[in-house]
Amino acid sequence: MLYIGIILTGCSNSEDENDMKKTYSEDTWEISAKASEDTQHKYQIMENYPTEGGPVITKKPNNAKVSELRRDAGIYYVYEPETGFTGTDEVEITTNISAGGSEIVAKNILTLKIVVNE
Repeated sequence: MLYIGIILTGCSNSEDENDMKKTYSEDTWEISAKASEDTQHKYQIMENYPTEGGPVITKKPNNAKVSELRRDAGIYYVYEPETGFTGTDEVEITTNISAGGSEIVAKNILTLKIVVNE
């Protein structure tokens, strides 16, 4: 009887670990930028740095002179349109987060639709 109790307890703990839900989210922000020469636009995408993982650009915009992530009291996306470009550009930023191991427990995809006006 004691042996069966230990097996059930062991299975119960394994199920709890396996039931840890992974999260996946997608979000789209529409933002605006000016087509002025040599003007970089900075958009905060995260307030804190994740302990494990972090954001990466997974789809680059087609009309950017500058497209990068910067860390400065948060994580920011910096964009500068190519000279003369007006219209809509798009960048995709993916953040994979783990709980300290190699397994990803959360994946967030943020799409920025950047409307560039004169």
